[in-house]
Amino acid sequence: MLGLSVGDLGRLKDFVSPSFFDVVPARVLWSEARRLVASRRDSAGFSQVVEQLQAVVTGPPVEVEIVEPKALAKLSGAQAPKLQGETVLRLYFAQLFGLDRAALDLRAANFRWAGEHLQWAPPPLSVHWDKDFILGIRDLYSGFYRDDDPLFQDAARRLNLTPAVDLFVEHFGTGDQRSVTFEQDAFKDSFHSVFVRCRDAGQALAPGFISLGVMLGALYEHLSTLGVPLDVRGAFEAVCPR
Repeated sequence: MLGLSVGDLGRLKDFVSPSFFDVVPARVLWSEARRLVASRRDSAGFSQVVEQLQAVVTGPPVEVEIVEPKALAKLSGAQAPKLQGETVLRLYFAQLFGLDRAALDLRAANFRWAGEHLQWAPPPLSVHWDKDFILGIRDLYSGFYRDDDPLFQDAARRLNLTPAVDLFVEHFGTGDQRSVTFEQDAFKDSFHSVFVRCRDAGQALAPGFISLGVMLGALYEHLSTLGVPLDVRGAFEAVCPR
């Protein structure tokens, strides 16, 4: 799928639903895939991402320390899984809302504890978000977690997701989202259903969903290994207070 076979990217490609081929023009799809591959060779650009990350991801109760991959040993369980999971969720939201470029690989193997610090060694895989796309994603999350349905519906319309709004609500989680358990297979099924629904409605989706799908897939892989319910709404509110 996508023909991405460069190192870890070859495994991350499996997070992207095959139905994406039906909702993104092939020319655009391959262009986005090549852009992801090229990002692995853009050391200067990735250094800028890391520098920007250092400014937005630190803060209580845990600081995320970004380190070189060669300095990262096997993940240790020195801290509670819930604390780790909610820290990684804050890292995810901080990238979406605080930067115009994001490091995508949030898998568990790239993290370890060093005392009170959660160290992250992100491989050089990043995306520079299209402005309209990332604004739509921010409004989609903001509308949902701030219980602003008009904003949520408008963001879905701008992203061509209106036919699958109910599926996105299921994807975000029922209740108040303060005790959400993550399952990687459920994520794959959820995203696939969204793309199929949009395909059947004749809606074309932005190529940015490829990178977002990779990032979310890596996030779900990490959180599913922790096996504990997490306060997703609280993580969002910590990064994006009203």
